[in-house]
Amino acid sequence: MSNLDIYADAYFGTLVRNNGEVEMIPDDKPNGATESLPTAGMEKQAAKAGYDHSQAYHRIRSKFMEHLSRVTGPSESPVKLINNVDRSVPSLNFKFINNYVFREGVQEPDRNAIVGCGDQKLGFQYCRPNMGQHIGCEYSKVCECLEFAAIDESRLTDEQKALLKRDPDLKTGLPKRFPYSSHKYLVNFYLDSRHPIYECNFRCNCGEVCKSRLVQFGRRIPLEIFKTTNRGWGLRCPVDLKKGQFIDTYRGEVITGTEADKREAKQREKASYLYNLDKHCGDELAEEDHYVVDGEYYGGPTRFMNHSCEPNCRQYTVSYDRYNYFVYDLAFFAYEDIPAYTELTFDYKDKDDEDEEEEGPPAASQQSEEAGNTMDCKCGSSRCRGKLWM
Repeated sequence: MSNLDIYADAYFGTLVRNNGEVEMIPDDKPNGATESLPTAGMEKQAAKAGYDHSQAYHRIRSKFMEHLSRVTGPSESPVKLINNVDRSVPSLNFKFINNYVFREGVQEPDRNAIVGCGDQKLGFQYCRPNMGQHIGCEYSKVCECLEFAAIDESRLTDEQKALLKRDPDLKTGLPKRFPYSSHKYLVNFYLDSRHPIYECNFRCNCGEVCKSRLVQFGRRIPLEIFKTTNRGWGLRCPVDLKKGQFIDTYRGEVITGTEADKREAKQREKASYLYNLDKHCGDELAEEDHYVVDGEYYGGPTRFMNHSCEPNCRQYTVSYDRYNYFVYDLAFFAYEDIPAYTELTFDYKDKDDEDEEEEGPPAASQQSEEAGNTMDCKCGSSRCRGKLWM
């Protein structure tokens, strides 16, 4: 047996010979999922073979960088891999994608069914690109894309309050808030609440310059997937971020709730990357009909974001089609000013219908303990709950 054959054995068949060259070929669904390669067991077996495995490290890293190169974004704002701890790389079983991957049983959104704003020409106040500051939509009462957006109760007149009292479901003609400032930061009305964000879209009369179009254009900041000293892989930004600044979306396979239950049953002993698209459940969508996003094997850079009980980022629902209650984006925004190279974190247990936490570190979730899926939390925050509910 040659040294190269020994290497293929030591690395569980991941390294193979191809025309005299060593090549990395990962499986789509490994029997034993791992977050980093090579694992300690792989290195131990390779060491027994008595072979210098610097070539294997190089091959593994090169293959991961090939995967990472598929992430789209501005050339001046790339996504990099940084490891100053050891020589490992994230699992090669993870594939980077730029859009959702729709699986069996999921209805993919129809772009032809999307409706924009600007069709209802109410006097001179219909949506168009050259309104006011020349940044698109200006009147929140008029913009149809805000039809289902949260009402800004602080701006209601006495007459409007009376109308709303008589008809709690009334939405049209009432004051709303556009989601972003003129500098494209998420405004506090949304940042401090968990209201759904409705953006304008490609069918709108307001054009691409509209200040209400942001997340749909994708990431605009550089990111680094980096090795932490005690929490595996994490995510950070090498430039300063402002409060309300968009970071990136969460990507993955969109699956049915039934399929999600099957997958979750198989992974009780490891981290879960499932995200429920249940924002509209109870209103327009039955609980059993919602879809789920699974980012374990397919996703983007935000899949590497770690948990914190005191996070500096938050996740929000962003829709470009107000009549589609099944599929929308999950977008991360900076919840505070974040200095460059600070790890980006969010609360895995964060629910938009939960009350703000009280003073002092809260107790571990009883529900997570009953579900039998708890892990020790290593966030290091003074408000750490001690247990992590994935």
